[in-house]
Amino acid sequence: MKKTYIVNAIWFVLVLALATVFIWYFYSSTVLDRCYWNNIDSDFCYSVASLRFLDNYPTGFVEHTAAGEGLPVVQMLSWFYLIIAKMGLLNEPTFASLTIHNDPLVHLQQFVKKGWIFGSTIYLMVVTTVFWFTRMLSRSNVASFVASLLTIISWSNIQFLLRIRSEALSACLALISLYLMFKTVKSSGLRLFTFNIVISSVCLALALFAKRNSMPYLFLVPSVLLLVPQTSLERSNNESRGLLFRCAIIGNLVLLPPLLPLLSYWPEFVGSFSIILMFVLVGEVLGFVFIISIFVFVIFVLRTYIYKTSIENHGSLGKYVGDTLIYLLLLCIGFEVAAYISFVHPVLNRYMLFLIITIVAAGLLTVFTNARGQNLVNVVLNWLRSHIIGIRTILLVIVLTIAWTYVWYVASRSFVPLSTNIEIAVSRSFFEILHPQSSVSFLSYGDNTSLFDYLHSVYSSWLSHYRNERWPELLVILLAISQAVRANHTRHIKHIIFLALVGMSLLFFSALRLLYPFYIIYEDIATIIAVSIAFAYIINVSRDSLKNKTSPNLSTIFSFAALMLILVAGVRRAQETFVMQAQFTSYGCVSPPSGDTCMCDPYYAGSRFGGTGLKDVIERQYGLDCMQAVEMRAEKGIPIR
Repeated sequence: MKKTYIVNAIWFVLVLALATVFIWYFYSSTVLDRCYWNNIDSDFCYSVASLRFLDNYPTGFVEHTAAGEGLPVVQMLSWFYLIIAKMGLLNEPTFASLTIHNDPLVHLQQFVKKGWIFGSTIYLMVVTTVFWFTRMLSRSNVASFVASLLTIISWSNIQFLLRIRSEALSACLALISLYLMFKTVKSSGLRLFTFNIVISSVCLALALFAKRNSMPYLFLVPSVLLLVPQTSLERSNNESRGLLFRCAIIGNLVLLPPLLPLLSYWPEFVGSFSIILMFVLVGEVLGFVFIISIFVFVIFVLRTYIYKTSIENHGSLGKYVGDTLIYLLLLCIGFEVAAYISFVHPVLNRYMLFLIITIVAAGLLTVFTNARGQNLVNVVLNWLRSHIIGIRTILLVIVLTIAWTYVWYVASRSFVPLSTNIEIAVSRSFFEILHPQSSVSFLSYGDNTSLFDYLHSVYSSWLSHYRNERWPELLVILLAISQAVRANHTRHIKHIIFLALVGMSLLFFSALRLLYPFYIIYEDIATIIAVSIAFAYIINVSRDSLKNKTSPNLSTIFSFAALMLILVAGVRRAQETFVMQAQFTSYGCVSPPSGDTCMCDPYYAGSRFGGTGLKDVIERQYGLDCMQAVEMRAEKGIPIR
């Protein structure tokens, strides 16, 4: 076993080395000193928002957008600025320094460039996730290496080395959430099952905070339960399930009440707010939660019929309801933890204080119980065993929840200096997740005059992508399916089919906007894993055929065809990267930028509507209208550092 870990680690180090070399080559060829305002739609938004975040101002980007997205990127980029500034590689990262600089457009250059370098960390995160996800499902280091190599050279991932955007982080965190769900259904014990679901939910929440395009994962992640006949949850006895249910309730009782005051910001996100609209809003939120709950319940029921087990042997409908509630409660804990993570800030705030107190209290209890020769988990479980959930318990829970919420609310009003403006951003993120009707960021009718024409155009773009760009990958998957049917191993390729469908559904959701070049990464990394697993399966079948001398010629042909298709896919991806790279770096700095979304737009860059305030800074420092100042500064050229 130890030898296997060493071999896996060697392959992984090789992958990281190749990815690092590629990053170095790519930045050397594109040059970090290129003009930094070619993609101001994202670069300027995130850089300025991160500076405002460090100064404890509203970011001016996350809180007011139609989708309430980008907070994890702003947060991580801010910490990245802070760390490298401490290392002496960056000037003081504050919004105040930008407002007093006599040439703010030039002052921003260093932050945009460091933001590009920050993108390389997310690039490596994506490569790492693809490697270990493929390794877990294929048990093949060669397949994992192939998957990582395709990810390293794919423009869907590389493009985020050249711009600061949230799609790569969102897609990576969502994929990690799916990976952890696979670990969940394979876990042998109930504790590991619980831990993996909670961490998976944390990653999913942060992915949604970063970009709403990961919304399908709310339904894709629990769908992994359909791939296994039984999990550790079903294998556990009623007492263990009851204890897990009570623990999940207690976890929510501790973590949820401090977040409830964030609902007070929701009226700000709805135009023409009224009492009647409040009831409509509550109904729509509950409706969306109900849809997710029913979906999870149906999954637990479907597993009975897919794997041919009777309800009497597998459990009653009440048991399925209990399993659904356990999953949803653990999902809520994950989202609550993600919210507290979003409050981590260089300036102490009450949510960070609560998180610190909770961690310290848990640590002290652990030390105290260990000193007495006890285990904290067993102490908690024994206490829970003595408390049966009944009417009185439920009433007590309600009273304690109301009391805890009130105490937190009073404390939050008493310690205003500990508050930060992140509250609005976190509240907005939750609002957009629980009330997706308020956001049409994933819809773009374009020039279509009817809903039918719109859906037809979405389907056409979805189909043309697979027909023109992904046909080698689809052929590899079809070869694996045909090989499995021929060998009567259809159950062995369910992961391949599932991940291929995941990629297709994510692409369709992204195509709803019709402008989805940035969103291809959601589909691409899932498809790469599916193709690599398919390739590993074909090679394994060919090896077994040669060993058993059963139809070796046909299996060899399948393997050779799959290898050729993988090579074609790799060449096509590399060719696309070189073409797009040349187009991306062909702009000069002596002409003004092609757009003004995050530089001079009054909604994104102004201060009147809650934007970043960059427009006001430019006009004040240069003494001209924003775009006139930008054009004048562009004619002078941007000095190379």
